[in-house]
Amino acid sequence: MSYNWIRSEDYSMDTFLLFDRWVIRDIMDENKWYNDRTRNYISDMAKALSRYPYVITFCKRKAPECIEFLNKIMRVNVSGISEVEAHNAETAILSAQEQDGLPLRQQACETCICK
Repeated sequence: MSYNWIRSEDYSMDTFLLFDRWVIRDIMDENKWYNDRTRNYISDMAKALSRYPYVITFCKRKAPECIEFLNKIMRVNVSGISEVEAHNAETAILSAQEQDGLPLRQQACETCICK
């Protein structure tokens, strides 16, 4: 369920530069709750961050425990995607951060430090 407290189209991946380490840790993880028949978290994150390499660098420095996941994202081939496809992935990733996926997130993260 979306809370609709933001219009994700009005924001960019630059907002990640404002996040604390624990938020980056939550976002820069497999997040299997996101995946369905049409969306894949790793693929969408790779597309979304393809235009923001400095955000990847920031996240690696701010939350070094996410380096493995960020390296996985960087290995995804996004060289042929259009600006529209990158923007759609960016919007999907940003929208997912404000949805009520908490019960699913807790199931997917058995070792979560925030329990």
